[in-house]
Amino acid sequence: MRAILYARVSTRGQAERGYSLRQQIEALQTYAEKNGYDVLAEIEDDGYSGITLDRPGLDRVRELVEVGGVDLVLAQDRDRFAREPAFHYLLETEFAKYGTKLAAINDWGGDTPEGQLLRGIQDQVAKYERVLITERTRRGKLRRAKEGKVVPAGSPPYGFVYDKTLGNYRVDQPTMRVVRRIFELAANGTSLHRIRKTFENEAIPTANGSRYWNVNSIRRAILHDAYRAHTYDEIEPLVSPEVAAKLDPEKRYGVSWYNKRASHGPSSKRLRGAEKPREDWIAVPIPDAGIPPEWVDAARANLKGDRPSKANHRFWELSGHVVCKCGCKLVSRVTHKNGSKYYYYVCSRYTRDGREACPHGRWVNAEKLERDVYWALQRIEPQDFEAQIQTLIDQERAPEAEIRGAHEVIENVAHERNKLVRLYTTGRLDDAQYDSHADELKRREEAAHHELERLTSSEERIERLKRIKANPILTWLHEDARTEETRRDYYRGMELRVVTGSSVEDTEIRGMFGSQIVTPTSTSGTKR
Repeated sequence: MRAILYARVSTRGQAERGYSLRQQIEALQTYAEKNGYDVLAEIEDDGYSGITLDRPGLDRVRELVEVGGVDLVLAQDRDRFAREPAFHYLLETEFAKYGTKLAAINDWGGDTPEGQLLRGIQDQVAKYERVLITERTRRGKLRRAKEGKVVPAGSPPYGFVYDKTLGNYRVDQPTMRVVRRIFELAANGTSLHRIRKTFENEAIPTANGSRYWNVNSIRRAILHDAYRAHTYDEIEPLVSPEVAAKLDPEKRYGVSWYNKRASHGPSSKRLRGAEKPREDWIAVPIPDAGIPPEWVDAARANLKGDRPSKANHRFWELSGHVVCKCGCKLVSRVTHKNGSKYYYYVCSRYTRDGREACPHGRWVNAEKLERDVYWALQRIEPQDFEAQIQTLIDQERAPEAEIRGAHEVIENVAHERNKLVRLYTTGRLDDAQYDSHADELKRREEAAHHELERLTSSEERIERLKRIKANPILTWLHEDARTEETRRDYYRGMELRVVTGSSVEDTEIRGMFGSQIVTPTSTSGTKR
């Protein structure tokens, strides 16, 4: 009997545990020699799952069977061919057409009807074992994550390496310096495009050693919680008491989330599924990356609006910065006439609902508007712009008396509420009187909290203004604004807003928090 010997392992880890290809082949050789088989070929699949037939070794087996002259394809166990009963039936039917039998050393019952039944039961048992192994593996990983240990999956975040002895990441200082620089540049308003160009010009390699950086990779790094330092008080509610007890209250930690997304398909080709509910996520504390939290927060805030429109393969450098006086954004539009293209910024309400919906709506020539805005801003000296920022800082400073007054209102409401409760419990107020007074106190308290929040947020705006004031991006317009990407970096740094009206003279250029900077001498547009 002419036979092909087939062996498979799904992972290298399986081989390390003793269920190796070599062990399978040796068992098959012994069995073939004992039964007097003529071995035509020994074929292996190393690192392929049994839940698919897409395997190079198995493809080779099927090709040899199709050529003819093969009586038997032999494996050590039936689940080496496949773990799905339907796949066994498919292979048996296919091989039978060429007079070839599918067999395993552990087959039950021979070719009798009883044997076929037993093999069907055996296939179902193999499928059950696969499900059982998958479930045990999943539960083991969940338990590991809940114990505060990192579950390795792919490459660690850039700047970290996985330490098997610790069961956690450790900071790799040379690469983490690159990550810190990403956050520092992004926090200061540098666009992702310019960060990419900076690293490529300086020949700084990516995580996989490439010289070419990807903007989306930089964006994902900025949003990754591994780099956001959390205090002990922030981490403690996210982990179990046992994990929290192992942490140092004086240190900061990053977070690696496990069980964040559903996954589908075999482990070798895992697909990202939908994001699970937040309560299902498991937080694993990891070492502090050493990046100031304010850098991380500022970098994430600056991500907003960092994707300019590229409609019709054109870089619209004012995309996201142009608004109509009606309050709607201007969108990019392209028209064609006599074989030429014409580019415009148009009020979104005007294009959606017609002329009656927006009295200011008009088609603004994009190239002329971008040129006019650029030349208008060129007339501003960097020191003048810094002076305007300082004026805004002075205006934002909340008087201490206002903050103190809001706190006093909140305290007074608390005292009056206590009095109200005493009057109600002693029967001196009925339900209607109590509800009326309670509602009034609630309104006063909410108004005071709202005012206090406004005054407090003023301090956050001041810090942001200070960062922008110290940002070298404000000099780019004068030093290196020959490219549209550089000009857009400048516009993002100054929070540019170009407000267009129903005429050229109505156009205004505004900066941070709505302050007017300059009005262009001529802004071109055409009526439609």
